[in-house]
Amino acid sequence: MILASCSNWPSTDVSVISPVRTAKEIPSSRSALRVFDNDIGKLDTLICGTNANPLVRFTLLAQGEQVHIANYPAFPNFTHEIKIRNRAHSHEGKVFTLTSNSPMSGEIIDLLGNSEDKKKWLTRCEAYSAIYDPKAEALVEIADKEGIIYAEINIEDQIEQKQVIDICGHYNRFDVLSLNLTMDEDRAIRL
Repeated sequence: MILASCSNWPSTDVSVISPVRTAKEIPSSRSALRVFDNDIGKLDTLICGTNANPLVRFTLLAQGEQVHIANYPAFPNFTHEIKIRNRAHSHEGKVFTLTSNSPMSGEIIDLLGNSEDKKKWLTRCEAYSAIYDPKAEALVEIADKEGIIYAEINIEDQIEQKQVIDICGHYNRFDVLSLNLTMDEDRAIRL
């Protein structure tokens, strides 16, 4: 079962590398750009628009990512984009992707919706959760309501898919293309 207790999971890293909109107020951490060995497999997580950043996603895939957890805050009319992003990541990386888009509760709508236009905008926030396999097929999904989803996964399902195309292995030219990941502090110049 994929929604199992996870040991060795970091408790302090924030996975917002390139923040958008209100997420710009959240500090980012380079240390969030790593995968963590777990009894389920090699796990990682990103939040919101960072899931759309191909360099960030490749960084995690190149570390052997096996299960990607994509979190999204409540956002109106965004389910279609979430499905595209997460199916693409599962397909490109041959990984399992767990995705969750938070619903907007009535209490939050009342708190933030100080005008009718804002309330109307906030009530369009859709709940969506899914688990995608390495073929980018939804094993299970739930939309427009809160709930818990479960799916049995087998990490070895990735092997057959990676034999066809493995963008972090045989299907890349690292003598031509590479990605540099800077894990040290920001400096104006590196010598």
